[in-house]
Amino acid sequence: MYNWHKFWTRKPHNVVREYIERYSKPGDIVLDPFAGSGVTIMEGIKAGRKVIGIDILPIAIDLWKATIERIDIALLDRDFSAIEKKAKSKILRLYETTCRSCRRAISITCTIWENDKAKEIRYKCPYCDCGDVKESGCRLSSRDRQIINAIEKRKIKEWYPKNTFYYPDGTPFMTEQGYDSVDKLFTKRNLYALAILYYTINSTCSSSTLPFMKLVFSSMVHLSSKMCPVRPSRPFSSLWSLLSFWVPPVNMESNVWDKFYNAYIGHQDFRTGKIDAQDTLPDATYARSLRVLGKKRKSYLPICKPALAALRDLQKENLRLTGEEKPFVDYVFTDPPYAGSVQFGESSYLWTAWLYPNLDAKSYLAGLVDNEIVLSDQQKKPFERYYSMLHATFKEVAKVLKPGGYMHLTFHNPTTKIRNATIRAAMYAGFVYEKIVYQPPPRSSASALLRPFGSADGDFYFRFRKAETDPLSGMKEIEADIFEKIVVETTIQVLAERGEPTPYTHIINYIDPVLAKHGYFLQLDPEKDVDDILRDHIGQEFQLLNQRIGDVSGKAWWFKDINIVYRLEQTPLTERIEETVIRVLQGNYEVSFTDVLSKVYTEFPNALTPDATNVNDILQEYAERTSAGMWRLRQIECERRSHHSEMIYYLAQLARQFGHNVHIGKKEQSEVYMMKELGSLNSEYDLSLADFEPDQHKTAEQIDVIWYKDNKIDYIFEVENTTMLTEAIIRASRIPYPVKKFILLPLERNRLLHRKMQSPLFSEIFQREDWQILYYEDVRQLQNRKGLSLQDLESAAGIKGLEFGKKNTRKRVARNTNQTAMDFD
Repeated sequence: MYNWHKFWTRKPHNVVREYIERYSKPGDIVLDPFAGSGVTIMEGIKAGRKVIGIDILPIAIDLWKATIERIDIALLDRDFSAIEKKAKSKILRLYETTCRSCRRAISITCTIWENDKAKEIRYKCPYCDCGDVKESGCRLSSRDRQIINAIEKRKIKEWYPKNTFYYPDGTPFMTEQGYDSVDKLFTKRNLYALAILYYTINSTCSSSTLPFMKLVFSSMVHLSSKMCPVRPSRPFSSLWSLLSFWVPPVNMESNVWDKFYNAYIGHQDFRTGKIDAQDTLPDATYARSLRVLGKKRKSYLPICKPALAALRDLQKENLRLTGEEKPFVDYVFTDPPYAGSVQFGESSYLWTAWLYPNLDAKSYLAGLVDNEIVLSDQQKKPFERYYSMLHATFKEVAKVLKPGGYMHLTFHNPTTKIRNATIRAAMYAGFVYEKIVYQPPPRSSASALLRPFGSADGDFYFRFRKAETDPLSGMKEIEADIFEKIVVETTIQVLAERGEPTPYTHIINYIDPVLAKHGYFLQLDPEKDVDDILRDHIGQEFQLLNQRIGDVSGKAWWFKDINIVYRLEQTPLTERIEETVIRVLQGNYEVSFTDVLSKVYTEFPNALTPDATNVNDILQEYAERTSAGMWRLRQIECERRSHHSEMIYYLAQLARQFGHNVHIGKKEQSEVYMMKELGSLNSEYDLSLADFEPDQHKTAEQIDVIWYKDNKIDYIFEVENTTMLTEAIIRASRIPYPVKKFILLPLERNRLLHRKMQSPLFSEIFQREDWQILYYEDVRQLQNRKGLSLQDLESAAGIKGLEFGKKNTRKRVARNTNQTAMDFD
């Protein structure tokens, strides 16, 4: 029910629902002063709340009403069939062509245009036994060109919009590029087809179905424009990809009837969305006033006005109803405008022009100039005016919100200046800034995690509480040097807690609450962004390293010298997350991705919030998908525990063969192999070592396998079983003298080791401590050979051209580092 019509910055409905249910009660009034696509409205109704939705755009209000209001689906089907009967054949004649195989008359699915000239057609023949499909390269016939030329000469009798992309003072839209009016965004053929369709809808539909069918039309009108690029992966479909009225040089002209059919009952499927809405949304009263809203338990009040004016009108009505200026809203959830990131008024103008032919365009645009909260040179709105309008609106929100009530703002803008303006506007309006939370999207892309703050796929959620006293008490403007100090110290803390190079997104996520905690107010226009400050400290505290997340490479922040850190977390965050994911998999026969993610986010909050892509990579490494789309631990992982015990058993046998004493790590001593507890293989009951301090001795007892003579260690072995390799090699580095060090792992774990080698903490210790790699298969072969020497053992590491022998490791890491940098550049 949320996907049948395009709209910008739509938030995940399940997330919005959780916020509403947590911060309000059934029967409470929930307010969204920038309601946009109406997710807050719908989820509030589902949760049994009364909802007030405000938006300056008329199409936003109509979208809410079309989703919430009930209609007999049979009436919609009847009117769709009537439209089809009257308009389909007229429209399809405009796209008529001849199948190149069976020579029968068929309809073009789409035409590819280049620099305003038709270059090729694409179609799927419904008659050919072989199913003739032309996905590319089919040139126009002379008949195809005759049809296009005839349409070019024809006068369109039906109405279509000619609204220009100019404000009343003659200033062009910010989003206008190359075309000065709505009709110029379409080929003559598609404009003709749309005009026929729009006329038929208006002259055929009943008064009850017309509002719905007009929105079905607007849901596909942009897909019928020249703004749709050609997509190699989707030869028969395209999309409006940019928030701009931009026409790519090579574009796709889609068959208008096909698009309308798909909008109603095909791919976009308004019909199914409407049925879903009527099944999931309870009956809700369309309240035309605050008085009606107050009387009905399940009701919604949509207001098509600027937020500032609407909130003031609500206060006046409440004063008339109650006789006092009393707050009446229990909770606020909203997605405020992100300065100039989305020009909502301009971008919706294409739909507005088609849907409201009687609308006075000049008055409508003048209203945007006067009231839309946006950063826009075209609307003569510099940053200062944008901020003052946002602050004035939040001030009115504070007046209607009950004391102690909460307001959540979602945020998705890449600049500190705009983030600061949003937070400052709310605090000056009477709100206490309490918390910031990063909300990953259901499907996160790795590339987004390497972009600056706010550019990630997900959003940041700011939590504010209406203050009962002056929220600015004790706050002060932040001085540049203090601001810089907080940024640097907080970044050091974040990196130390995570224990691994970290994308900028996670750093900035943590800095805002720290600033608030210190009592410093965010500057409206800081001289330097957080990113600027960090870059000033490259080569001092920090360095930028290449990092790969999923299939995408980028830069991540890390220490120039880890010795500056008082306490560095010795197990990188990624390994801790891996351990949690494996634990969840081991504790459940099957588990959903959402369940895994929920557990991980619970264990690793705030600065430790991991990337959903990393979690997915871990699942790919250790688990397999079931037919039901769940995740299950791979069988090989279930068997790996016995392999781990097997390797320790063999190492104990080899130790004695080479004349060494052996000690099995305390954690591993209770494991059983060949019907023996591994602890029984120890040469001595207690490990006795010379020249070891008590804490060093205690650490050594945790190493998987130690070979020693005369109370002195000669060889240590860490056998990969869980994923905590970094912790293992750090543990071994505490031995007070040089020893031979080996990591044992299965050959199929090369990819895991490669990932570890990208961690500077791991790779630095691995190379400095001269670790070598032994594979399980090598140990099995050594176990079965006679007359072995220690030289045979050491020679087994890195032979046979295996990828991660000692020498090969360093070479491959260097090559992969260069590849990463090249990919990123």
